[in-house]
Amino acid sequence: MAHIVYVTDGMTSTVNSSLELTRRLARAGHRVTYVSQADLRAVMTANAQEFRQVTSDRGFAAQLDALPPPWKRGRRWGPGTLLRWYIARRRLRAQSAELGSFEALLRELQPELVILDIELHAAVITAMSMGLPVVLVMVFFSVFRHADLPPMHSTLLPGTRLAERARIRWAWVATNAARLRGEWRSRLSRSGLAHYLEPVRFDARSIDDLQAVARARGIDLATEADRTHWLRPLVYTRRPVLSFNIRELEFPHTPPPNLHYVGPMVARERHEVVTDEDSLRKWEAWKARRDNAGRILVYCSLGSYWSADSALLKRVIAAFAREPEWELVVGLGSKLTPDDLGPTPPNVLLLRWAPQLQVLARADCCLTHGGNTTFNECATYGVPMVMYSTRHVDQNGCSARMHWHRLGVRANKDSDTPDDIRDNIRHVLTDPDIRHRVREVQERLRQVEYEDPALAAVEAALRGQLGAGGHRAEGER
Repeated sequence: MAHIVYVTDGMTSTVNSSLELTRRLARAGHRVTYVSQADLRAVMTANAQEFRQVTSDRGFAAQLDALPPPWKRGRRWGPGTLLRWYIARRRLRAQSAELGSFEALLRELQPELVILDIELHAAVITAMSMGLPVVLVMVFFSVFRHADLPPMHSTLLPGTRLAERARIRWAWVATNAARLRGEWRSRLSRSGLAHYLEPVRFDARSIDDLQAVARARGIDLATEADRTHWLRPLVYTRRPVLSFNIRELEFPHTPPPNLHYVGPMVARERHEVVTDEDSLRKWEAWKARRDNAGRILVYCSLGSYWSADSALLKRVIAAFAREPEWELVVGLGSKLTPDDLGPTPPNVLLLRWAPQLQVLARADCCLTHGGNTTFNECATYGVPMVMYSTRHVDQNGCSARMHWHRLGVRANKDSDTPDDIRDNIRHVLTDPDIRHRVREVQERLRQVEYEDPALAAVEAALRGQLGAGGHRAEGER
């Protein structure tokens, strides 16, 4: 039995994916300890997981509050006071960049392997500097730059014609130009200049913060990572990366040797902590009422992390007002309440929190914003999609892959009318090619879950056989 430390950012989607992977590791006899700067004690207790919280951010925040600028102290100050304040703040920043409390925690836990969310860069750099075996995990499809692979935020599709390939190359040029502009704009802004006098956070994503951590830890970022790939501010090129997707749903390309597609981690057995009792009662009553109705059920979720699109949801509801034989369940997430959408027809159920896996198990179609988690859960349950990308992060890329692999309809959230929405749903419900492809992908996902390449990859890493090349996890194609 190996002891594995799993370091997570605490976001609901990534935590849920991690719980499925750690369930499989526990079933294989391994011990897992979760580490996060977020307070996940309730979640981990409910799911019988060990948990340790990194609290250094709060400690440095308290020290920062004790060092206000001289002009805010309400007394006279001069150049000497300003210089001492500046030196104290720079020392605090340098101390925070060492991530000493995280290092001490890892030394206490003595893991044989550290699994980290790919965007927890400061933690990744610290673990690497300690010489610990590291595996990075992500919910994204490929974040690596490739001549035939559009950036993940792009709506472009791959192609073999010269013009199509040129558009992809130009998209990468534009992506990196935007990254550089954003970095320099941030550096030269008032808040950016003040940033150099603030502690480095555990979840830091500023390249300047990460370079400070790398210097403090003796890591050469230019050797370990590349800044020209899609994920900002950098992507690791010499450490194994597990993508919680299958390669069959990726665009055609040859992935880099350190990227392993291990299948989606759909945690059917997870115990939910953040729930809404009123929503659960409404769902149970709705489910009991419709179990014998035999009517079309459509699930709509436009995400819970970003601001919800109330205008689009109102058009969706209007579409169902014109189709009384269809039923709609809407998961509103944390950004809207049912009152925000006004009166609804009797075939529409609005839930502040929806038990998504339970609904998808009964759904005939899903209206989604294109988030990777919902995309994979729909594919797992064999539910065709109408995808209204809200253009955040990787949603355009997921929408493009859904369209490429014919798992549904890629729609326009800005221009689609209620009639368009109704036509899109009818199309995915009746198109034989979409239904066939959805069943094919669902069967492949069942096979991948049985083969469990994720467990194979982690155990290969424990044996030192999952480096930047050579080994492919069992089940990968």
